[in-house]
Amino acid sequence: MSNVSSMIFLKLLPLLKLLPFYYYDKVFRLIDKSAKSIADIGCGKGLPMESIKHRLSHKPHILGIDIFRPYVTVAKKLKIHDEYVICDARFLPLREKSMSAFV
Repeated sequence: MSNVSSMIFLKLLPLLKLLPFYYYDKVFRLIDKSAKSIADIGCGKGLPMESIKHRLSHKPHILGIDIFRPYVTVAKKLKIHDEYVICDARFLPLREKSMSAFV
């Protein structure tokens, strides 16, 4: 998805949230709403997390994790996550119990 299509997607996001079968809605229903920190593993350009974080009643610390640097660069420009780690998801550089939730 190009930067232009990412921006169009973000503009359409409020309408997509109204669809009960929408993928991000299903993820939102499963996530712990009281999580203080969320690790978005395989965050890509961050668009699913963009949808989820705007629906939470509080502002958790969100860590974006992906192995593909160009996608992380796009997510950084969109300021979707609070910080980023570029790594293989099989070898996460996280301490045990350092995150409240994982997506």
